Amino acid sequence: MPITNLTTIFADGVVNIFWDLQNFPPIQGIQFYRNTANQLSGRGRLSPRVSNSDSFSDATVQSNNTYWFMFKITLEDGSTLNTEPEGEICIP
Repeated sequence: MPITNLTTIFADGVVNIFWDLQNFPPIQGIQFYRNTANQLSGRGRLSPRVSNSDSFSDATVQSNNTYWFMFKITLEDGSTLNTEPEGEICIP
């Protein structure tokens, strides 16, 4: 079963996100997204290209908001899949 191992940490006005994608079919490309709702619809892309095991620092978060993060993965066969929103973090 594919897993992202995504974790989030808020410090000094920045959300640091870490992940390690495992058990996915062969991957061609990975896009990274954020949303203020626990859903895929309405998400905004943070990065057009990240690697399987990586991190990202999001300094554009705003106080009194909650954020979720997700990936859009393009597989080597050209198909795409979206991971579920996760890594919920509330910004004070």
